[in-house]
Amino acid sequence: MKTPTLFLLAALVTTLTLTAQAANKSVTSGTVTETGQSYDNISSSSTSALTVTGNQTLYRGTDINLDSSQNNQYGAEVGANAGLALTGGTVTTSNTRGHGIHLYGNNAHATLDRVTISTEGRGARGLFLENHATFTGTDLFIHTSGSAVNVSGTVFNAFGIFLTEYSSGTLLSATEDGNFIATTGDGARGIQVEENSTFTGSNITISTTGTGAHGLSVAAYGTANVSELYISTTGVGAWGIRVEDHSTLTGTNLNLGSSSLRNAYGLHLSGSSVANLTDGYIYTSGSAADGIELGNSSTLRVNNFNIFTYGNNAAGLRIDSAATASVADSSFTTSGSAAHAIAVTGSGSTLRELDTATVLKTTGANAHAISVTGSAALTLGAGLNAVLPNNIAVTGSDSAVLHVAGGGTLTLNNVALSPYAASQLGADSWFLRVGPDGHGLINGALDTAGGNLWIESTGTLSVDTAAATVVSATG
Repeated sequence: MKTPTLFLLAALVTTLTLTAQAANKSVTSGTVTETGQSYDNISSSSTSALTVTGNQTLYRGTDINLDSSQNNQYGAEVGANAGLALTGGTVTTSNTRGHGIHLYGNNAHATLDRVTISTEGRGARGLFLENHATFTGTDLFIHTSGSAVNVSGTVFNAFGIFLTEYSSGTLLSATEDGNFIATTGDGARGIQVEENSTFTGSNITISTTGTGAHGLSVAAYGTANVSELYISTTGVGAWGIRVEDHSTLTGTNLNLGSSSLRNAYGLHLSGSSVANLTDGYIYTSGSAADGIELGNSSTLRVNNFNIFTYGNNAAGLRIDSAATASVADSSFTTSGSAAHAIAVTGSGSTLRELDTATVLKTTGANAHAISVTGSAALTLGAGLNAVLPNNIAVTGSDSAVLHVAGGGTLTLNNVALSPYAASQLGADSWFLRVGPDGHGLINGALDTAGGNLWIESTGTLSVDTAAATVVSATG
């Protein structure tokens, strides 16, 4: 039996209606709910694939696909007091400053669940929030690929997530895989939080490739609170986490790794910023690739962290330029020439707290467990907040458990080297090395457990004769 021609035509029209991709979509009032739609801006160079504006306007979509191929236009754009809620679906852009999702203005908000965002183009950001915007994301996949672009003196980098001007964001996870962010391009960031913005997130994996491409960057009074954060960076000067300019980082269960390239720090903290870290690992590989580098009056408190560096001049922890660190129950292991476990340098820098449970291990030549230089001052001793740890291993030639030089001052109050640490000294290693222009002061008892003292030209070691006793020291 033949099917009536009219029925065939109706079926064809229905099929075309379901499969055809619409042009761009603009929602300006009320609540719009859709499933399975696709929008693009191929035919329009002056609008995004999806635009949501107007007071209390909301677009709610499931398995929506947005595609933007125009410069300076986006997959989705949400204005002040408007909202976007996406479950599943994809957002794809492919041109200069073609951000995936852009939220701007007071109370512009988005809720994103299992959305995939992919951008390809100079300065194209995956998720961009500015001027008091906010978002909550769950199990997102974000990938950006593109170099920076300079527009009228302002540089736009291809960030995975960018929060600025009092914006806020939260990343949650409902699955084991969690959230994934990958960037490819010089100067890119997995997540950038700045200008009084705040970010909270858990179960996040970040991968960056490119010179100066940091995993998480917090700047200009920004705040980040993260847990279960896994970062891998590949590039010269690409840091796992950067915190600067009066910003704050709180982190638990972090795993940071950098490539075998120079100056690729695990964590860089500067500009009167503060970081509190609990439970985690840092791995760096490359010359001058410190595990943690502190500078410019920053403050660090770290507990139960394990730090490994592989490279010459790559310190486990470097405290510089009036920075302060407090260390508890952590370990610093370095492999490289002049790669100190802890280096304190610069006027005003100090190691405020150090406990006996912390582990310090170095294997390279001139790689000291604790080194004090550059007008820094450090006091270690029984009854103080900073004491000499029991588990120390120094095996490289001309390396020392304690080292002071270059205008630094090291004061030892009733210090004793543990028998274990003494047994781990290399044949050409020292207990205390006072280098050129270094100043050492012994107060109370000093037990080197047979370790040698080395005082170099223009170095000085003073003994408080009223209360000092040097036990079993040679050299």
